[in-house]
Amino acid sequence: MKTDTDLKIELLHARVRSLLKQGMRGSEIIRTLEKEGVDTLYANMLIDNIKTDERDRRDFWKLIIMGSFFVIGGLTITFLSYTLAVNTGAGIYFIFWGIVVTGIIFLVKAGSLYRRSLFKR
Repeated sequence: MKTDTDLKIELLHARVRSLLKQGMRGSEIIRTLEKEGVDTLYANMLIDNIKTDERDRRDFWKLIIMGSFFVIGGLTITFLSYTLAVNTGAGIYFIFWGIVVTGIIFLVKAGSLYRRSLFKR
C-alpha cells in the first residue's frame, strides 16, 4: 500500500514529466517547482531521473533491435555457410558464434534495463 509520501512523489514525477513534454527547459521547471515549495537540489534530481528513465527506455528498444539483428544475422550466416558447404561437397563450414553471442549480450543488457521497472507507470 502506498503512503501519502509515495503518492506525493509520484505526482511530482508526473508533473515534471509533463512539463518536460511541454518543452520547458530545466531552469524553467526548477523555478516552477521552487514556487511550489520544492528544493532546488531535489528539483534537479527529479529532472535528471526522468531524463535518465527516458534515455534508458530508448536504449532498451535499441538493444532489443540490435540484439535480434545480430542473433538472427549470425544464425543466418552460419546456416548459409553450412548450406554452401553441403552443396559444394566441402567438408568444412564456419560457425559464426561470435556474432550470435554479441546479440545475446545485447539482449541480456536490454533485459537488465527492463528489470529496473522502466515500464511501470
